[in-house]
Amino acid sequence: TSAPVVPCPPNQLFLIRADSTCRVPMRLPDVSALDDCSPVSEATAFWNEGALIKTWSGTLKNHSGNDPLVFDTLAVFDTIPNFPTGVTEVLYAISDACGNITSCNFTVEVWDSIPPIAVCDSLPTVYFGADGLAVLAAAEADNGSSDACNDLTFKIRRVTSGGCMTGDTTLT
Repeated sequence: TSAPVVPCPPNQLFLIRADSTCRVPMRLPDVSALDDCSPVSEATAFWNEGALIKTWSGTLKNHSGNDPLVFDTLAVFDTIPNFPTGVTEVLYAISDACGNITSCNFTVEVWDSIPPIAVCDSLPTVYFGADGLAVLAAAEADNGSSDACNDLTFKIRRVTSGGCMTGDTTLT
C-alpha cells in the first residue's frame, strides 16, 4: 500500500547552444526509487509545452552491486532529442508493481547561448515640451532587435542626468 520513495532531483540549469528551433538534446537526471515490498514497474517524466503535455519513459535498471532482496531501482532517463529552451517544470511519476505511484517536481532551465541581436536607432529625434522635459519610450529606440529563442526586454538609459532629470534614468 506504500508508494515508492524517490528523492527528487535538484533544479537543473544548463547553458546549451540551441538549434534554430530553440530545442536542445537534454538528458534528464536519473533517480533511485526504493519500495517496501514490490519492484518499481514504471518511471515517466512529464512536462508542458504550451497546451501539450509531453512524456518521456525512463528505463529501469539495477544499481551496481544491487542486493536482489532490496526493492531499489535506478530510473534512467536517456536523452530527449528536442527539449525546449527556457524554464520547464518536470514531474517524475514512479509506480510499483502494486499500482502505488509517487511523484516529484523539479525545474529544468535551459539557456540558449545564442545572444540577442540589438539593432538600435542611435540618433532618435526627441522633442522637448514647454517644461523642458521629453518622453521617449524604449521601444522607439529599437530598430528591429531580435532573439532566436526568447522574447526581448528592451531598456535604454540616459548616459547622465541633466538639469531637468533626477533619479533613475532607465526607460523600459
